[in-house]
Amino acid sequence: MFVRGIPSAISFELVRVGDSYGIIYEMVRARTLSQVFQSQPERLEEYATRMAALLRTLHTTEFEEGELPDARQVMHMWVSIAERSGMCPAETIAKMRAAIDAIPSGNKFIHGDFHTANIMVTDDGELVLIDMGDASMGDPLIDLALSAQIMLVMQQNPQALRRYTSLDPEQMSRVWNTFIRAYCDTDDDARIGEIERRLELTKTAHPFLETVCQASKRSATAALTLRRPQRGRRP
Repeated sequence: MFVRGIPSAISFELVRVGDSYGIIYEMVRARTLSQVFQSQPERLEEYATRMAALLRTLHTTEFEEGELPDARQVMHMWVSIAERSGMCPAETIAKMRAAIDAIPSGNKFIHGDFHTANIMVTDDGELVLIDMGDASMGDPLIDLALSAQIMLVMQQNPQALRRYTSLDPEQMSRVWNTFIRAYCDTDDDARIGEIERRLELTKTAHPFLETVCQASKRSATAALTLRRPQRGRRP
């Protein structure tokens, strides 16, 4: 993806260790954005703003039909995983499939898991994306809604949030508030509230997070049982 102006670590090969799979990436001297927020809290607003600019760049990058999977197909795949897990009732599965089918098509780049633990900050200060396994093309609202579930809704479950992003709710609240205002280019609280309500409704269309949110009501451990295989980096 780096050849299309999208800053991402170059992947080399898919590997299997026991029953787990991972991807070997190029060696990148970097820390996750979550780690930077923890070690340099005074730079939180700066990097959250840059994070928003990065996502806007992704969402202005266009692809031709067939160059990437349709984001809706990827979401239907997660529905199937949720269905096989038995964690969602049939009614919820049907609701998710209907919501996905109602999403309009699009040709913008969709990362599929855009949050602070999947963005690396290099020694030179460059932001680089990792975990590109669900890269697709579609309506940017899909990406933004998924980010909202991780960075906004998951604040309601501190243990799950910390395990998923390494940040606590207070830190993530600051990140989200800066990020969403920069992405939408507004400081109008009423407008931000309207956007967040729309993203909350869109949550239903993403089966992975719908399942996580349901399961996290029972326990943080259960909430993470459907988390995708870890992507590795060359040690």
